[in-house]
Amino acid sequence: MTINYIVKEEDYLQYLLYSASKNKSLQSKVLFRRILLSFTLILCGLLLLNRGNDTTFLFFIIAGILTAIFYSKYASWRYKSYYLKEINKKYSKFIGKPITITLNPDSLYIADEYSNSTLKTNSLDSIIELVDFFILKFHGELGIAINKNHFSSDQAQTFKTILIKHNKVPFRQEPEWYYYL
Repeated sequence: MTINYIVKEEDYLQYLLYSASKNKSLQSKVLFRRILLSFTLILCGLLLLNRGNDTTFLFFIIAGILTAIFYSKYASWRYKSYYLKEINKKYSKFIGKPITITLNPDSLYIADEYSNSTLKTNSLDSIIELVDFFILKFHGELGIAINKNHFSSDQAQTFKTILIKHNKVPFRQEPEWYYYL
């Protein structure tokens, strides 16, 4: 089975955002920063209250509460813009170029105008099906996001059958997944 498509920025971004949202270390770092920043703002507000500065006290208390509520949205936005910048810096020569993926029962052959790669299907850790993408996760945190728009419904079923049933690769469906930290 062969799939030909043009690589888009969204393909790289989807994989990076999915990986970031599942990364426990990153999630705990964001939570720590959220708590630390909120606590610091509220503490500053309480210290200013002791000095009789009521308006500044209210500003810091409200800022601390808003930080506690909205910091995860800010962190998600910040990481997404960071990933977009990195994709444009590191993968710009691949974006907009055709790529060919050939799936054989025992290997995945990927070719573009710069290189050819053969990945053994037994090195696959899992396949995750999102709403618009298949994410193939390999050993060592390597992964590929393939947009479902490049498949017909028969090709998508054949793709899953070859990888899941023939190679016994763990499969997860996450249709409700969305990016957040």
